[in-house]
Amino acid sequence: MMRLSPHASSPLRAVLSRRARALPSMVGLGGTEYLLFSMASLGCVAVVLYSMAGVGDGDGEALQSRRQGEQGPAMVCGAGGNLPPVPARWRGGCDAGPGFPASSCDRKLVGARFFSQGHGAHFSAAAVASNGSVEFMSPRDADGHGTHTATTAAGSVAYDASMEGYASGVAKGVAPKARVAAYKVCWKGAGCMDSDILAGFDRAVADGVDVISVSIGGGSGVTAPFYLDPIAIGAYGAVSRGVFVATSAGNEGPTSMSVTNLAPWLATVGAGTIDRNFPAEIVLGNGRRLSGVSLYSGKPLANSSLSLYYPGRTGGLSASLCMENSIDPSLVKGKIVVCDRGSSPRVAKGMVVKEAGGAAMVLTNGEANGKGLVGDAHVLPACAVGEKEGDTVKAYAANASNRTATISFGGTVIAVKPAPVVASFSARGPNGLVPEILKPDFIAPGVNILAAWTGATGPTGLEGDARRTEFNILSGTSMACPHASDAAKTPHIAQFQYL
Repeated sequence: MMRLSPHASSPLRAVLSRRARALPSMVGLGGTEYLLFSMASLGCVAVVLYSMAGVGDGDGEALQSRRQGEQGPAMVCGAGGNLPPVPARWRGGCDAGPGFPASSCDRKLVGARFFSQGHGAHFSAAAVASNGSVEFMSPRDADGHGTHTATTAAGSVAYDASMEGYASGVAKGVAPKARVAAYKVCWKGAGCMDSDILAGFDRAVADGVDVISVSIGGGSGVTAPFYLDPIAIGAYGAVSRGVFVATSAGNEGPTSMSVTNLAPWLATVGAGTIDRNFPAEIVLGNGRRLSGVSLYSGKPLANSSLSLYYPGRTGGLSASLCMENSIDPSLVKGKIVVCDRGSSPRVAKGMVVKEAGGAAMVLTNGEANGKGLVGDAHVLPACAVGEKEGDTVKAYAANASNRTATISFGGTVIAVKPAPVVASFSARGPNGLVPEILKPDFIAPGVNILAAWTGATGPTGLEGDARRTEFNILSGTSMACPHASDAAKTPHIAQFQYL
């Protein structure tokens, strides 16, 4: 049985965005009635925790938000107060369950279902998180990926949106007037089983959706033949009934032939940058300044200069990667620790450094990532730098007699040029199954995307991250895919059928 995963390049591994005003303008669906189906990793379940009054294009009404209880600040997809009644042709429903009462659905969130039989059969247990973390046997989002992708596509207008001060401004989804149905087919820590994906596709089509956004796929550039690929099979049935299906291309770039979701009846979406960045800077003790990125939002470093330490100098490969239990606390306490990227999530390395007593982290790219940088909401002061800058930091840490450094954070910068460019992680062609069919089909915004977040986990998704945020900023082709759902409004695309 095949098991797929979300296509987020963020530490986590379809349809509601909140897009800050710094993002390029995206055309909404206007007054057209569309029913968008989100088959993301963990469904749009933000409706349970955060209520948001929807605003249509040009209404000019201030959006009123409120928190419900003390469960956390996840956004409620329901924003139906300004929408007309649900079309009679809609046949969907709401699956009530833990953390998700049936009242969560309204004229905005018109459907929410979950699928777990494949997971239960494979693991011989109910669909709960295999790593012991929080999960819900309901459409409720325990991971955040589904909430983020769903709000990217059709989130209503939100004022004063930001991720702990980053990317502040007015935000909305690509199609803020669209209605949403969420189908949870993946489970936290366990991935997405092919039978659950197929069941989700069948149910969505039967319910009457017009557009399907699927931010999941194979990892490591591995693709199955179309007749064994659950997304290709499910999408074929959907497209044959006039439903537009957008999928994520994968995050194994810039490796050649790494693109996934290759069927010709799919819109395969790569990730591009936007004209916004979150700069940070490392200043070495010798005065050298190195540019990087960061989404750290906590207290700045208490001291202007701290000792710099690179575990890989003496500790071997696992220590250089800052893997769990690989760092000696006596060597890193109170220091800025240099960690190589790879083998474990970027934010997990920061947690390892923090738990070992480190004061801050510099995350360095290797040859595989080159200059490609992705900002993360680390649990300690941290800055990610490119391969060349990382080599400079490590050489200084290895050879200088008095190795010191500091990190400063530059907030949000807009009007960055050039933009867009293809993200370094975005999977590349050619098509490994049918080279005559060019894939990916196009790119969409997929780097540093602001959208709503679940209240069930912190912005890093780590168990030890106690922070809760209303919004999060993530990168990946998962983030690009829901942007493409707006393309379905174009008549020649909306009527596309595979013959």
